[in-house]
Amino acid sequence: MLSYELSIRGPLFETTNKYQHLKLEVNVGSNVIEPPDALRRNPRYQDLMPYIAVVMKEDEILAEKTHALLFRHTAKARDLFDLYFILKKEAVITPILMDSKMRAPGQRFSAERLERRIGLLKPIWARELSRLLSDKEFVGYDEARRTVLNGFRLAGML
Repeated sequence: MLSYELSIRGPLFETTNKYQHLKLEVNVGSNVIEPPDALRRNPRYQDLMPYIAVVMKEDEILAEKTHALLFRHTAKARDLFDLYFILKKEAVITPILMDSKMRAPGQRFSAERLERRIGLLKPIWARELSRLLSDKEFVGYDEARRTVLNGFRLAGML
């Protein structure tokens, strides 16, 4: 994993004199299995030209985020939120894809581990996500947990 934190003078710098912080994490240990999607983007800002974004398919992102939730050294509420968010967009959990994303020897999907790791996030949920999401975007822990576990049930993995 490559991790970068950038401090930049964003659009409000002139009035606030505060830098904006942007954290980038690049997973170099993961292979893309499915052919990526090419999405045409037309930014609403006049100084940005239209472009094509090459992105991983949502089903594969679900598998990546599940791996992160299960095996990341420190559990992160954003992993559960990301699973919730993608499942709400009607992405599908694919057991074969899940198995292929479990990279290291001994790393296998486990329903018990999933439920245990999700449970670890309850005490940190509001604190971690309130600084990442607006009040309008914020989703309660119980709703996220219910949606994600239901997605795995529908896939026959729980």
